[in-house]
Amino acid sequence: MTAVMLTTMILCFALTISVAVSIGLASVLGIQANNAHMLISVKEMFNAINKFPLAAIPFSFWPAT
Repeated sequence: MTAVMLTTMILCFALTISVAVSIGLASVLGIQANNAHMLISVKEMFNAINKFPLAAIPFSFWPAT
């Protein structure tokens, strides 16, 4: 899985595709190479980022004006 993801990232960077798209495409291809169920993988990824402390981190750097 790691080899597929790294190869995809290097290929995307060589084709001057943006970093966000490269990471997304590499992660989808890595999940497919691992034969994981896509719906469960997407659900787990969403549950991992759906946390309040992660949403509060950017506001700690907001300048007090």
